[in-house]
Amino acid sequence: GGGTRAGRGAGRAGGKRGAAAGATGVGGASGTRWAGAAAARSVNPERLSLDRRGLAACPVLEGEEQLRMLNLESNMITRVTRLGHLPRLIFLDLYNNRLTEVSGLAALPSLRVLMLGKNQLRRVANLRCLDQLDVCDLHSNMLTDLDGLPRNLRVLNVSANRLRAVRNLDGMP
Repeated sequence: GGGTRAGRGAGRAGGKRGAAAGATGVGGASGTRWAGAAAARSVNPERLSLDRRGLAACPVLEGEEQLRMLNLESNMITRVTRLGHLPRLIFLDLYNNRLTEVSGLAALPSLRVLMLGKNQLRRVANLRCLDQLDVCDLHSNMLTDLDGLPRNLRVLNVSANRLRAVRNLDGMP
């Protein structure tokens, strides 16, 4: 509902226009590249908002090693890829995409906030490796099973799912 949506907006990576409002996508064999993102870095080299861009895949973000907050909300992304070179990333917003599985996050050891609400996830089982993860939003998916969550997780939102089992929550606060 509206309350859930409004409540999650407080911790977002950037505004609707975001730091890369002028970025334009350039298709390529290796994936979508964002021209103009480097210029947007001069405003704030730690944030990048590419929400509502019609992206079908995570873009190639070359030279963005300092990035700490990435907003890919409201696109058409089906898989998490091309983020392994962002070691400082602490906030990843993939809200309202078309994700069916959670993978490709093991290379993000600093991740603290993961927004995965309003996707098409059926199962989450491989987040245990994210030792720094504090907040995980999985609301409004199709989850039937939840297993292998990080032990230090403080906030977990799994409302509006079809959960049948929640296992291995030992050690969670």
